[in-house]
Amino acid sequence: MFKMLFPYHPAVKILGAALLLFAGAGVFYKTLVLHDYVSFAPAFQIASLGLVFIFFSKEKYDDERIHQIKFRALTWGVLTAYFVTLGITYLFRTLSAHEFLCFALLLTTGMFYFLKLRA
Repeated sequence: MFKMLFPYHPAVKILGAALLLFAGAGVFYKTLVLHDYVSFAPAFQIASLGLVFIFFSKEKYDDERIHQIKFRALTWGVLTAYFVTLGITYLFRTLSAHEFLCFALLLTTGMFYFLKLRA
């Protein structure tokens, strides 16, 4: 049996984008209609799940170069998110685990597509 490094089919990116849009719509509804600016935990949980589906799904052409770019983006994104979160915690407030995960995956996914376009 051939073991794949990234377990999700490329079409799962559509599900991830839908979850990300659903989380954004939830934040939009909660802030503009309900005027609740405090708790966005469910939105960050859904958004982080969507970003996991987007980042960890296979690409159309999945080769060693894509794996290397994903690894570089993952190491850069997690370390950058850690140090930015450390600064935010020191200056303002503590972030929840889902906020950190969503921020790290957002940085990682953005860096992956930037490196993919540059390569």
